[in-house]
Amino acid sequence: MLSAKNAFTFVNNAAQNLKPGSPAFALHASLSHIASLQKAPGFFSVSDNDERFVSDIVTGLPIAALAKAGNTLERGPHSDKVAKAFKWITETMDERGIISSSMQSTPQIFLTFGLAELYAESGDPRVRKPLGLALERLFSLQLEDGTYGRSVSGQEGIADAAIATITFRIAWDAGAPFPGNATRAFDKAHDLAMGRLKVTEGELLDSRGMPVRAGTAQEVLNYGSVLALLKSSGKQFPSGNSMKFLLHCRELKHSSNAISPEGWMLNAWMWKHFGLGQWQFLYDSIRGGRSRFCQVQSLRPVLFQLSHPSQRTLAQRPHGRSRGDACPHADVRSRSPITIDTAQ
Repeated sequence: MLSAKNAFTFVNNAAQNLKPGSPAFALHASLSHIASLQKAPGFFSVSDNDERFVSDIVTGLPIAALAKAGNTLERGPHSDKVAKAFKWITETMDERGIISSSMQSTPQIFLTFGLAELYAESGDPRVRKPLGLALERLFSLQLEDGTYGRSVSGQEGIADAAIATITFRIAWDAGAPFPGNATRAFDKAHDLAMGRLKVTEGELLDSRGMPVRAGTAQEVLNYGSVLALLKSSGKQFPSGNSMKFLLHCRELKHSSNAISPEGWMLNAWMWKHFGLGQWQFLYDSIRGGRSRFCQVQSLRPVLFQLSHPSQRTLAQRPHGRSRGDACPHADVRSRSPITIDTAQ
C-alpha cells in the first residue's frame, strides 16, 4: 500500500511507461477515470441526469481517492479537480454543516468522508472549518442504535455507520475539530458491530437478526462493515469475540454472487489499518499464551507489507494529533509508531 506522497511519485514517475496490468497503470487509469466524471459545477457524477443525492455520494469518494493519491487543493496532477469539488462543497454547505439537500444520511456521510481524507492528507487550514461543521452535523445524525437514520435506497445502514465511524477516526487522527461526545459515538459504533456477531454459533447477522448467507454480496458487505466498525471504533481489536470472524474474513472470495464494492472497500480499509501489534496479539491468542516479540521476527517483512501502507507516523504530520492527546478508546498496539528494518 502507498502513502499519498509515494502514490503521487509512483504514478508520475511511471507516467511515461505505463504497462497494462501493472499497479502504476491501474492507479493512473483509475484516477484519470475518476477525474473525468467531474461536472461543470464541481460535483462528480456517472450521469448527466443523476439525482442530486447520488451526485453527493459519488463526489465524496472521488475527493477521498484523489486526496489519497497526493492531490490536494494546490498539489498533484488533479489538484484542479479537488479544488473545484471543494469549492462546490463549501458553496453548498450551510451554517449547520449540512452539505446535501437530501434528507437521507448517506450523502452527508460520504461527503464528510471526502473532506476528512482531504484534510488528513493536506492539513490545509481552508479545509478545517468546513470539515468541523460537517463532522458536527454527522454527530447529530447518529441514533441510539449506532446507525445514522435513513440510508439511500439500496445502501445498508451498517455500511453507512462504518464509513461514518471511519470518517471520525480519520478526522481525529488528523487533528481536525472534533465536536460532540466522541467517546459516545465510538461506543455506539462498537455496540452496533458487536450486535451483529453471534459469537456462540459463529454466525454473522444481518439487520433483521438473520444469519448472513455465505458467498453473497451481503456477506462481503456485512463482514467489511462489522470489522471496519470494530477497528475504527478504537476498542480492543481483535477481541476474543471477533477473532473467528476476522480469520474467516480472509477467506472471502470475489465471485459473480459477491459483487459489493462498498463491502470490498471496507474490508480493504480494515486490513490496511491492521497494525503490527495486532498481528502479535492475534498470534499470541492463537498460541494461547503471551509470546516474546522474537517469535514473530521471521514474519516482519510480511507484517510490514500488510499493516504499514506508509512509514509516516502521526508525529511526522504537523497537523496531526500528538501521541499525548487523549483518543477515544485508543489502542496502544495500533497507534504506537514502529520502525522495522525490512532488509533483514
